[in-house]
Amino acid sequence: TRNTAPSTPRKDALQSPPKDSPPMGAADFAATPRDILASLPEPSVAPATATLPTSSPQGETDEAPATNLRAPNSPETLSSPRPSLRPGTNLGTYKLLRTESDTIWGPRFGAVHTTLKRAVHLIFLDEEKQNSESHRAAFLGEASAKARAQHPSLLTVYEAAETDGHLFYAIERIEADTLQGLLDRGANLPFPSLQRTAETVAKGLKYFADSQLPHAPLEINDILISHDGTPRLQNLALERPTSLSPESGPSNDIETLGKALHLLSGVDAPASFHFFLERTSQLHFHKIAHWDHFLSQLAALDSDPAALSSNRPDNNDAVDPCAKRSSVSVAAVVLTATLSAAALVWKYTPSESPVPRQIKIPAGQYLVGSGKKIALESFSIDATEITNRHYGRFVAWLRLHPKEAARYDHPEQPPHQNHIPEGWALLFPEKIRAAPDPSDPQWDLPATKVSWWDAYAFANWAGRALPTEEQWEAAGRGPRGFLFPWGDEPEPERAHVKQVGADPAVESAPIPVMLLKDPSGFGVLGLCGNVSEWTATKPDGKTAIAKGNHFNSPLLSLDARASVSTETHSPRLGFRTVTRPATRKGNP
Repeated sequence: TRNTAPSTPRKDALQSPPKDSPPMGAADFAATPRDILASLPEPSVAPATATLPTSSPQGETDEAPATNLRAPNSPETLSSPRPSLRPGTNLGTYKLLRTESDTIWGPRFGAVHTTLKRAVHLIFLDEEKQNSESHRAAFLGEASAKARAQHPSLLTVYEAAETDGHLFYAIERIEADTLQGLLDRGANLPFPSLQRTAETVAKGLKYFADSQLPHAPLEINDILISHDGTPRLQNLALERPTSLSPESGPSNDIETLGKALHLLSGVDAPASFHFFLERTSQLHFHKIAHWDHFLSQLAALDSDPAALSSNRPDNNDAVDPCAKRSSVSVAAVVLTATLSAAALVWKYTPSESPVPRQIKIPAGQYLVGSGKKIALESFSIDATEITNRHYGRFVAWLRLHPKEAARYDHPEQPPHQNHIPEGWALLFPEKIRAAPDPSDPQWDLPATKVSWWDAYAFANWAGRALPTEEQWEAAGRGPRGFLFPWGDEPEPERAHVKQVGADPAVESAPIPVMLLKDPSGFGVLGLCGNVSEWTATKPDGKTAIAKGNHFNSPLLSLDARASVSTETHSPRLGFRTVTRPATRKGNP
């Protein structure tokens, strides 16, 4: 049974430091408590006064400094007057140097151990919370959990104590930048530093997994690069699993690390490294799902870089959607693949959502078209194309609300548009299902035979918009402006397109969106194949720009474009949506 607690934002609790404080670096984010205070049960026994356990579970305990986690004084001491906390105050063996951003527990100070000359953060429990046994127990429980988590990658908790009526714990403080801070400044890391960072973070999180220690999910701000270039990881240990610790295991953390490293990659990073990072996406056909695999693949970059130059599946488990087959065999392959992947597909398209999950594309300069560089604000784009399952909810809503449908139409839409694709009733004669039905693989194919007006109305109904041509390209080409999602070299076998030498008599068809294996550096699928896609860009009143290849086209680079009549209803043309501040209207 897993213990859970109400969800609490991890970083929202950090407040801005006073104006007279020195500038904050990454170390200011180190040692932020991650457990949850709200709704904790009162313990049946008062906090122990004996020494708390400090030995690590099985793991690399001999590489970390010794930890002396001392129990606090008796709660009766709380009645004694407390000296105020401010820079310059001496608190036992510590001297407070500066006020820093508060944590969810209470005040935080940069400090120094006056005897050992050791830089630390002191995390305090708010005075009003010190009278609550549950808060005291939770605070000390987390301090103890962090003290037990001893690994060279992690910041170390040295002790917990109660001095002059103040309950606190001390954690290692380093002068460093967070990866998020580097990204915000547009910095790049040299390739050797990227490798060291990947290895350090992976070993730290593998230690948690091997030791079965609960920890908070990884965030980019948790990864630190000290001023001498040494990577470190915040101490993410928790006393118990919470709602902040997802059930999905290391996959989310691997994806977070891979995305950050990709964005920080410089021109010296080899293509094999980018192929390796592509596989950290949870949507990748051959994703890296655990830390042992991550570290072995990272090591292979040094031993045999060519081994990582392709992420094609092994011959005995490959799915080749463009192999020679009849239209009947196409349907059979689609059905078989969908049956085996139904649970995975539904994980990313929950029944309560009319649209796919989205991936955030950061603000920045992006190459589009024939080498033009433009500045884009941050936006989020669908991880996959809109499927029949998504569009089917729109169709069901239209049937139930025929008089309200027009409010989502484009103001220039011609008359007699009902937004029901041709042949829809024959494909899906029954009412839209509220749960996935793996016996009907067509639900997870991309929605096609939709005009530009249909796509616009769906996006508007869902509280989203169609992507502009530039947004679409940025999501596929990434910050380095690749010509294809995976790099600058054409590899047709990685996209669902017409393969060179394929029998022209063999019919091809779209495949379920989650079976594609062409993720961009951001993890967006299907931009290079399956079906072409509408964009919001309209050169004139009668045409709109379509982007991307389709199942029956040759492989073209992501800068290719086509001007298509807005009235077109093609089985080769679908769409996806974006969210940006100007288009948030709320779902109906």
